[in-house]
Amino acid sequence: YAGSLLFYLTRKAPFGEAKLADDDMAINFGDVTTDTDKVTILVTVPLTENEKWQQLAVNECLIFQDGDVIYKDSPSQRKFLTVEEGIAIAREVGASV
Repeated sequence: YAGSLLFYLTRKAPFGEAKLADDDMAINFGDVTTDTDKVTILVTVPLTENEKWQQLAVNECLIFQDGDVIYKDSPSQRKFLTVEEGIAIAREVGASV
């Protein structure tokens, strides 16, 4: 459930390289996975710069099973926050960012 800012990314074969957004580091997931691996990552801010992260709208709900979306409930009027807006909300409630 995205109360404010939430992104997800599903990785599956064929795996490739992921470059961190906040550091000069990369990993080739093809070197450390098998063709049957699948993982979905949920984050408040995208971790990599060369992958396509999917943003959830405010008040959108997704349910995942085995890395796949099996249920989605979206508000009738979808609103997406910027990363800056999401960080400002987190700071307002005392979260460390």
